[in-house]
Amino acid sequence: MTLFCFGYVAYLDYKFREVENWVWIIFGASGIVGTLLVFRVGFLYSIILSVFLAISIWILGGFGGADAKALITLSLLFPTGLNDSTLYFPLLSFMFACVLAMPHALYTIYSKEDNKKTELPLLFYLFFGILVSLFVGKWFINLIL
Repeated sequence: MTLFCFGYVAYLDYKFREVENWVWIIFGASGIVGTLLVFRVGFLYSIILSVFLAISIWILGGFGGADAKALITLSLLFPTGLNDSTLYFPLLSFMFACVLAMPHALYTIYSKEDNKKTELPLLFYLFFGILVSLFVGKWFINLIL
């Protein structure tokens, strides 16, 4: 479900450069219901840290409102990854999204082309960051700890 949600919002953000609030409300509400059904204390840590980080970066101007809502929604939909494999799955996905976006961001900064034509939204990279986290997240956490 999470991949469907983020695939859809990545498309909306790419196509229209905006994601309506009703989309986040529906996906966030389904995440709250799912999280409450299988609640664990680790979920709370992951959600609080993700929400704090998302709001802080948004307030500081690091990314837009849709990106902040995406990180918050991801923490509600998928707080710990598959089978509780990664406690901070949303933050790991965000980290992978930033790493994936870095070459494109550098190209956009240093190219002489019109940046609006080559610009891709962060939600596009967050979708792929979720995929990378699903496949290598637990391995990566074990590698660094």
